[in-house]
Amino acid sequence: MEILQIILSALGGGMLTAIGTLPAVIRKTRAEARAADLENLQKAIEGWRSIADERQEEVTTQHERINLLNNKIDTLYGQIERLRNDLSSELLINNQLRIEAARDEVKMCQKRGCAERTPPTGF
Repeated sequence: MEILQIILSALGGGMLTAIGTLPAVIRKTRAEARAADLENLQKAIEGWRSIADERQEEVTTQHERINLLNNKIDTLYGQIERLRNDLSSELLINNQLRIEAARDEVKMCQKRGCAERTPPTGF
């Protein structure tokens, strides 16, 4: 009977020890799981951060390209405006010359070397 009591007390003490250490084991397991989760989360954050940085670089490059194209468009519009002004000036001069030519044609005498003009005008 003594052997049975020794065995039961040993098992009982081991059981108490196991029950006593169980919360520590659970805490350790949970801490390891949290650490693994945090590590995975950190890797995911780094992945998304690199994607965001790449996207930001692309956006910056596109903004620079847009600015270059806007400057080129502004330059072309300036050239168009200058050409329109030049054309307008040339058309004005051309119209004035046509008016002068028509007026000179009306003034032109049909008879050469005569003092009398045909057609008679007040010019």
